[in-house]
Amino acid sequence: MSNNIIEIKNLKKNFGGLKAVDINNLNFERNKIISLIGPNGAGKTTFFDLITGFTKQDSGSTFFDGKNISNLESYKISRLGMVRTFQLTKVFDRMTVNENVLFSASSLKNDRFLNSLMKSSITSNAEKELNDKTAEILNLVNLYHMKDSYARELSGGQKKLLELARVIVQQPKILLLDEPLAGVNPKLSEDILSLIGSFAKQGISILMVEHNISAVMKVSDHIVVLAEGSVIAEGNPEEIRSNENVVTAYLGKSND
Repeated sequence: MSNNIIEIKNLKKNFGGLKAVDINNLNFERNKIISLIGPNGAGKTTFFDLITGFTKQDSGSTFFDGKNISNLESYKISRLGMVRTFQLTKVFDRMTVNENVLFSASSLKNDRFLNSLMKSSITSNAEKELNDKTAEILNLVNLYHMKDSYARELSGGQKKLLELARVIVQQPKILLLDEPLAGVNPKLSEDILSLIGSFAKQGISILMVEHNISAVMKVSDHIVVLAEGSVIAEGNPEEIRSNENVVTAYLGKSND
């Protein structure tokens, strides 16, 4: 088995005359925290949309865990173990915190309509497992005390935590986080970074888009830098910090 969990080959996407993504070859290793950074408009979120099936590429291929997923629907990619969050937090406001996580977990076991009619011992055991797992994860993200509150009652930062709970309960192979620290206060940012580190220690690969560069440098094993849809640098935090192409992409040339 390859050590790469994701492999990108000649991935391209244009919107009209605008080149959004143009990546020849890019690999992401398993069991790493990898950050994708770049200035605004660099193509980071579009890249996420392409590899998760929310947007179709113009050409090129994406391989996940050795399988070509280039033309799969997003829900099928998710079921394979590639799960993502979004820039704008997506939770069910009219459900409780507990119901939000249970809903996300329900696709794992025994959620067929027939099972909802036939309350067998197998189904009952599965429901208990889901409830136990949900309680464990809500404790992990420090939301158990709000499990019976409606999601709409949560703060923006707490909704970020709930979204993390909803994706981690799906037991992903890789977790794609789109700006997990956006709009979050410094204390909660530290808590989220700690959670991300704990997910990685559990064997979940992490791919993260984040504008908080100090946080990126703190937690990342590997960093990929995009500018104008293309990779301009990649390496460990120290290598990226001293890379002139990266400095230029963020700050501009001295004569600009």
